[in-house]
Amino acid sequence: MYTRLLIALLVSTTMLPLAARAQVTPNPERCSIETRDFCLNGVSNAVTAFDSLRVSSVSSRGLQDNEDEKEGKRGKRKRAGDGTILIAASEKVPLFGGADEPWAVWASVGRSRFASSVTVAPYTAELETMRVGVDRLFAGRYVLGVAMLSEHVTTRTKYNGGGQTVDGTVMVPYLSVLLGNTFSLDLNAGFGRGKANQDRVDPSLAAPVGTILRANYRADREFLSATLNAFLPRGNWTFGGRVGYLHSKEDQTGFQETGGPSARNVQGREVKLGQVFAGLDAAYRFANNWEPNASLVYRRDVSRNDGRAGGGLPGAVGATQPDDRTEWEWSAGLRFFGERGMTLGAEFLKTRGRESFKNESFNLTARFEF
Repeated sequence: MYTRLLIALLVSTTMLPLAARAQVTPNPERCSIETRDFCLNGVSNAVTAFDSLRVSSVSSRGLQDNEDEKEGKRGKRKRAGDGTILIAASEKVPLFGGADEPWAVWASVGRSRFASSVTVAPYTAELETMRVGVDRLFAGRYVLGVAMLSEHVTTRTKYNGGGQTVDGTVMVPYLSVLLGNTFSLDLNAGFGRGKANQDRVDPSLAAPVGTILRANYRADREFLSATLNAFLPRGNWTFGGRVGYLHSKEDQTGFQETGGPSARNVQGREVKLGQVFAGLDAAYRFANNWEPNASLVYRRDVSRNDGRAGGGLPGAVGATQPDDRTEWEWSAGLRFFGERGMTLGAEFLKTRGRESFKNESFNLTARFEF
């Protein structure tokens, strides 16, 4: 579930001029500012799916080198891939698959708060994630691993007295490759499934006050991400840059609401996002083990579908999106490199630049090499 599904302020394909529209009597069977209870038939996921997909999809962070003098031995520490995966790997063995090349396990927890202030259907949401993974360094330049991601999303849609919870799991194989001393390549893929439960207040005048409509559905998700990174160590500083592409898609099953006279039969839909990004980052090493870091990333949607394909949106909804395809993402964090390949990290990330969308995320990561 990932950039924003902004729901149309335009509710039909033939719209009257503004002066004429102001004199039109609101139709209680169409979504509008005057009749919000009918918006999107109360199907909250038709509002939030696109944003949830973007926020929870995995984005690559890049692979960087930091030279380290310790006990007379010269080595390198690397960090790579999948947003919060941190790698602190030795280069003891030059041969592919050498016995001393390290394995590592890692775990990460994160929390995001995102919201849309679109006039017709505003919402707030919280995303909680937990990730665990294992990988191995090969030939001093390849990191190959697999991760399992679990997520829980809670959404509140006050315009219809509704809400939604989504639980999902995703399997993520990943590969990071050092390309010489300056560049690296990160490749990620993901495949998973989720289940959503949602409810809303029945807007029908025939329904008793407080009647709740309920529904649930399943969704299959996939994503691909490729990032080319550049890095430049200068003393205790490391400067870096990255460019990349992300593709993410979710296919949702149809469902039948239950509980009241306004219950709807909603077809399945497809939510999709293609995004290019470019960014700069910097880190500073002090006291040998501590490393504050920061980054700034520009993202632009190159393709997106808000749910009109694969069955489409509910029948009373005419949906569109503003021409709002760009955002800026900045983050700040702190890493600690301990004995025997231990790495700890914390990161705060903020997304801004969309007209009616904002996101804040916080992640903690621990990694152990053996």
